[in-house]
Amino acid sequence: MQLVVVAAAVVLLATLSSAELPKGWVDLFQAPYDSCPSIMMAMSCVSSGSCFISGGSNSGGFGVMSFDGQPNGNFNTLNMPVADMMLMAISVGGTAAEPRGAAGGVGLGDSVQYFINSTTLMPSSQPFLVVTQDIRTTADGKNVMVIDHGGSNAVLFSTNSGKNFTSYKITSLVPNNETLSRYGAVADPKTWYVTLGNWPNGGSSSSAPSSSKDTIVLSPRTTMVRDHTTKKGWRRVHTPRPLSVPDETGYSCVIAKTADGGATWHNVMYEAKDYYPNGIDCVSATHCVAVGEGFNEKAGGHVWVTFDGLTFTETLHLKDNATGQFSIMSVKFNGENEVWVGGSFASQSTSTGLIYYSRDGGQTWAPHERLEFIGEITDISFTSEGVGFATAVTIFQDSTILRYDPVGPPQTPAPTWNGPISQVQCSDDNCSVNCTTITFAQDVCLTLNGGGSAISQCNSGMLEQWMFPFANNCTGLYEAQPAPCGVCIQASNNGSFATYCSAVPPGASENVVKGGQLLRAKKNI
Repeated sequence: MQLVVVAAAVVLLATLSSAELPKGWVDLFQAPYDSCPSIMMAMSCVSSGSCFISGGSNSGGFGVMSFDGQPNGNFNTLNMPVADMMLMAISVGGTAAEPRGAAGGVGLGDSVQYFINSTTLMPSSQPFLVVTQDIRTTADGKNVMVIDHGGSNAVLFSTNSGKNFTSYKITSLVPNNETLSRYGAVADPKTWYVTLGNWPNGGSSSSAPSSSKDTIVLSPRTTMVRDHTTKKGWRRVHTPRPLSVPDETGYSCVIAKTADGGATWHNVMYEAKDYYPNGIDCVSATHCVAVGEGFNEKAGGHVWVTFDGLTFTETLHLKDNATGQFSIMSVKFNGENEVWVGGSFASQSTSTGLIYYSRDGGQTWAPHERLEFIGEITDISFTSEGVGFATAVTIFQDSTILRYDPVGPPQTPAPTWNGPISQVQCSDDNCSVNCTTITFAQDVCLTLNGGGSAISQCNSGMLEQWMFPFANNCTGLYEAQPAPCGVCIQASNNGSFATYCSAVPPGASENVVKGGQLLRAKKNI
């Protein structure tokens, strides 16, 4: 048989058993992802049914929303008397009835606001306006730390749940004046860790709002741009960097620590090589995990761990290669020994979200399941019950939320089709001319024309495909190639196709979605 597959797939190195396809985190929403906010930058959850999100909706405004944690769940916009230009960070402790914490980003007025109750935030009293992409609280929400990314290399710290902040300058040495604070962790009320870094050609300082009213750079590959075309406010743009640039200079990676509440600082990591740091999380004053990335041929994604609070050791390095680049942005503990990190693997044409986990506190790591339609993991949050949530950017440049349950995933939001898969193949680009239909079974290893084999499976209205280019028995190296059902896709060898997780009666017409328009595609015209 001939099976048309999506082009520009991401190659993953793994061994896949046809009897046990990977499972794991559940996407709570489905394509075209129009039932959730279009941009969700960060989230913080106090229980499995109570999360808070900083982000924006299709109307173009940014704010804080509550989310009930359920498949196809409900969002409610909280009251904020003063709106920020862009909200990029949020952290909440306490309880669902009495959340305590703060949200912030790039401000037009008051850039940090704190929770006064479960429905309303008010401007904090702060010594100066900040540009922040990371806020951290203790579990009770009483202590709140805001990382200033606007050039001051200071943290703002509050001991009254974000109502008032005091500024503390990070005084430890950094490689150059472009090495700016990025993310932080509050290990306890007196012990804080902050990552600082820079990348070549402008680096961290380009995130300051003065760089452009329409552009905010979060990393060398991730930029927020104002969307004047669709009028949706801001959108997140991925720009993979070429791997052909040798010996780039300008990277720096520092982790600074204070054990006396910001009075004095010292470095527990100091590098100026080919990477910079992103998120950091701590389960105690001495046990922390930090992540980072770099974008030249020697870099990739990095994970470091400390068990003594004095020295960080690299325990995971996902090396960039000819097909693409690894990025690790976020990290969160789930208990004392379970740690999760999230990011993406990006080629020049697409991006696939990735999650790695450790069961021994960060010493060893294993990849979790494929994430269909997910382009990047932007933030991870765990509740005290061990339930996890993650905000993600989809391959369609929208946002969604993933959920992880320690005792199994919640009910999937759409029914699973157990029958045959149907694929309409057409000679034109619009799934409307000279169309024929083929059907094939799920979870069966199929031999492909031209060599190789494949397994396909329908899951919540999505077609999940695993292509094995070097084996006819669905073993060894594979390519994960997800495809939306009922969407007209141009084939790599000319023509177009649409796949259905349902039976297609011979001779019947099909509704095919292309470019947001509903087309009528007839067979055998």
